[in-house]
Amino acid sequence: MSYMGLDVGQTGCRAIIFSDKGAQLSSSYMEYETVVPRAFYGLSSIQRKLLKAASR
Repeated sequence: MSYMGLDVGQTGCRAIIFSDKGAQLSSSYMEYETVVPRAFYGLSSIQRKLLKAASR
């Protein structure tokens, strides 16, 4: 049996296949574009306030 681990990040995705004994059999990484409708989209209100304070 094999197991696959996935790491999905903001700029890419990594997949790694392991054997049932824990040996790494294969790995792959692919970057993708992060699309946002406007600047700072997706930031929490606290993050926006910190960013605003830091830019002063």
